[in-house]
Amino acid sequence: MKKSIISVLLTLVMVLGLSPAIKAETLTLNGTKAYKYSLEEGIYMMDLTANANTTAQFYTSKKEAKKGYGITGIGDSYINGRAHTKKQVAFTVDEKGTYYLSLSTESSNVQVDVNVYKADVGGILTNGQPLLGTSNADNKTIAYYQYKMKKDGYVSLSIDGINDLSSNVIVCDETKKAMHYWAYGYTDSRSLGAIALKKGTYYFAVKSYDPVYNITATATSRKITGGLKKKKAKMIKRKKTYKGIVALNGSTSWYKYKLTKTKALSMSFTGTSFYGGSAGGMNITVYKGKQKLGTQTFMENTQSATQSYVISHGKTYGKADAGTYYIKITNYKKGCGIYQFSLN
Repeated sequence: MKKSIISVLLTLVMVLGLSPAIKAETLTLNGTKAYKYSLEEGIYMMDLTANANTTAQFYTSKKEAKKGYGITGIGDSYINGRAHTKKQVAFTVDEKGTYYLSLSTESSNVQVDVNVYKADVGGILTNGQPLLGTSNADNKTIAYYQYKMKKDGYVSLSIDGINDLSSNVIVCDETKKAMHYWAYGYTDSRSLGAIALKKGTYYFAVKSYDPVYNITATATSRKITGGLKKKKAKMIKRKKTYKGIVALNGSTSWYKYKLTKTKALSMSFTGTSFYGGSAGGMNITVYKGKQKLGTQTFMENTQSATQSYVISHGKTYGKADAGTYYIKITNYKKGCGIYQFSLN
């Protein structure tokens, strides 16, 4: 076969669950040609990039694939690719077998990049690496993605659908038991905020209207810094910043501060919460000794926000009397999150 300076590159990358039976070739595309594939039953994604207008479609008939038309074409595998623009499509293979990818162009010596990936209903997530998944596009099938937290911290979860349709997510423990309510309507443009978790194994359960999506979980380590009980509260100082998490699977942090004389006392609290599909977040409760002074609820999904609280309990308005004050930070309803605060 005669080679040209500009060749067709047919790249079949063995990542994201791609079947090892699919091979890679470097060929020249002039007109219409067919390439043989062995495909398992399932849902696939194909992307196409070319330097001239090019179409792609899978057929069950080699003869029709060579012509570029016929009744055996897998309809949802069709791509009409414009020059220098990546196009993507998801398609379904109903039965394991041999299929033929038809590539067609009216130009000469066209460079074409074609990538075919097989999506899996569930799988194991590696930190920071996307996995091509599917929930069969019916918003009923639940795909479970296992993820291991090596340390206490929080996870940023991204679900990037091929059609940017909404996905519903729920975080489960190692037995796949739900830890909160369904979080609805998430797309690649709407994040899930900070999902704070203790070290351990978890599952992200996903239902989606999108036929395929890239799901990526990226963890950042952060410790539970406060005391787990009031009597073990961590002593803090004014003008110093303290960071921590409120884990989805339950965590409470206690801090204490000793005020030697009456003065104005306030707290600046910055955080990002994940409210688990319903009104939830983090609770900040202040005590003077055994007396509860009040509780503030922090709810801010998807981005960081700051709230200020005045700690006032004394004879002088707006000021706090001398004594020992405790700050308790814990879950509000099914929420969780990350935070940092300082006393001013």
